[in-house]
Amino acid sequence: MTYLAKPFLYATGAILFSYSALAATLVPVVTGGVGETGQQAIERVQGQYNVKLVFTGEGGMYLSDVAVSIRDHEGLEVLNGVTQGPMLLAELPPGHYTVEAKTELFNKKRDINVGKKINTYQITFPVKDNAEVSSRDELEENGFEVMMSFPG
Repeated sequence: MTYLAKPFLYATGAILFSYSALAATLVPVVTGGVGETGQQAIERVQGQYNVKLVFTGEGGMYLSDVAVSIRDHEGLEVLNGVTQGPMLLAELPPGHYTVEAKTELFNKKRDINVGKKINTYQITFPVKDNAEVSSRDELEENGFEVMMSFPG
């Protein structure tokens, strides 16, 4: 079971600490990046973290309110929360992790390798800037789990 502490507001983002009783770790997390001020706030502190996740649509538009779960190489959940903007920073012990990111319609998994210095991972969902989505076949071919049916 994962517990998420109450966020402390940080500019246009939030500082969160995710505690996993299973993994017995306390993971510092910053999420935000809404607007120019929010992006600047993330850029100012990103050197203190070793993971940066950026959530976008196919056209490059930023996405927020993404449910994120990160599991270590043993499958233990070390982080669980919902982003307050398109960027998430975390400080994880070096190792191999699986990131699962969910929007209302899509679920995307990605393996990441974490070292001591920051690595940036962009997770792109099949949402176009005009709110259109790709076909179901195209989504499944690109590793997306379609969580609800829609025409097309």
